[in-house]
Amino acid sequence: MRLLLLALVAALVAALPSTALAARTSTPVRVAEPAAGDATVAGFELKLVKQQQPPTAAPAAVKLPKGISVFAVVAKQKHTDRVRGVLVLVRRADAVKARASASTVVVNLRHAAIPQGFKTTLSVKQRRNVLAAGRAFKCSSWFKPADLRSAVSLGGPALPGVSPREAVAAACSAASSRDPFAGENTFRQALNAPTGFLTFTREPTVPNQIDGSASFTYPVKSFSVLADQKHAFTACNIQGGTCRLLRKNHYAVFKLAAPAGPNTPLPFALALAKTPGTNLPFQFSGVSTRGKREPGLLTSGP
Repeated sequence: MRLLLLALVAALVAALPSTALAARTSTPVRVAEPAAGDATVAGFELKLVKQQQPPTAAPAAVKLPKGISVFAVVAKQKHTDRVRGVLVLVRRADAVKARASASTVVVNLRHAAIPQGFKTTLSVKQRRNVLAAGRAFKCSSWFKPADLRSAVSLGGPALPGVSPREAVAAACSAASSRDPFAGENTFRQALNAPTGFLTFTREPTVPNQIDGSASFTYPVKSFSVLADQKHAFTACNIQGGTCRLLRKNHYAVFKLAAPAGPNTPLPFALALAKTPGTNLPFQFSGVSTRGKREPGLLTSGP
């Protein structure tokens, strides 16, 4: 079998016109539209089931629903009769509040014309709203880490501070498990999804103490910090609130005397049983004024 040349070049809002299908130069992939402030990941495999010599594909225009952006990665081909890859649809929210969506976006996979008597087959698996709880989706089944270099944007507004490669990597990390991952805070912020930022600095006068500053993009009434197994807390403190240590002093819970608004700096301090190293692998999460605990995130520093 010969190589099936494929260019991911268009994302359409409705089913492809019959003339496009009759020409057999494109294959539509229907991908579930994510909710505002979330993303959908879809793995696809396009197979050529009979030998042919296709010409090079040409680009086409991009048309997308408002607020939707599409990114793609095509895996390095090991077989000349098939193409595998991943599509990522993201939808930036107007504000830090998610809303439901059940629409479908059709992404057009443009390829060489397929003459009469030949055909392609398409298989698709996808995971909608990767920032919410759901089944695991492994992008590693569709492309290798080295293929991320070929990540491209197929259209839609750019995500602030996030490249196509970072958008695909973040969406895939979120889809694979509920564990925090590096860059999740930035990805959530770019989507206007609920998130937080927590940084540590060393206390110059107390070797085993670190000063923290937390902020969240939504109102919070409390937040927590979870240390890894190599560290334990001996004390904690926050102005305008209370703190207690749980889980054999690996878990610090900070309760505010009054709810804090979005993006309000919340300074606090933690004392550790031993001098902390660099880039502490701690996790933290916030509890909104409605009592909802948002997923854990990773700290940064000192």
